[in-house]
Amino acid sequence: MNQVDINSLIASRSQIIANLASETLKPKPSYSIDGRSVDWVSWQQAQLDQIERLTKLINALQPFIIGTRMCL
Repeated sequence: MNQVDINSLIASRSQIIANLASETLKPKPSYSIDGRSVDWVSWQQAQLDQIERLTKLINALQPFIIGTRMCL
């Protein structure tokens, strides 16, 4: 993957975080109408899981640098 792909993953993660933060400010109740259910707690957990997966993928794809200091 190139840097553009990594930036795209970072942008996706940022958007999910923004959506989750927005929902947290104005939480919605879970409900069921005509046999269709909406469970916002499950939605939030799915968003958190997606953030975690994207973070792991981003970290795995980015080059890493190990900083050291010489001690005398």
